[in-house]
Amino acid sequence: MEFSQGAQGRDQALVELFTATFTAAEGASEGTLIGDLVGNLLSRTPAPDRHVFTAASDGAVIGAAIFSRLTYDQDERSVLVLGPVAVATEWQGQGSDGSC
Repeated sequence: MEFSQGAQGRDQALVELFTATFTAAEGASEGTLIGDLVGNLLSRTPAPDRHVFTAASDGAVIGAAIFSRLTYDQDERSVLVLGPVAVATEWQGQGSDGSC
């Protein structure tokens, strides 16, 4: 398993991962909603304001977590919000054997 930071040209693979994972868990409409959210985060959020972490196996994206910056006009502070997160259905519940 390989871990990396950034989408590295994997935008479509990420959208597909989130769509499939949320469809399996919550139904087609939720899968489409979350897939669209991920597509929008990747295409519309400036790179410095988003952080994407991925897990891949044999070149296929099997997990991802996306952080995006949250700012307020009336407050100087900014935070990173975690979400969404997805692990391919067939990889869920496997835990870690420490070899990753």
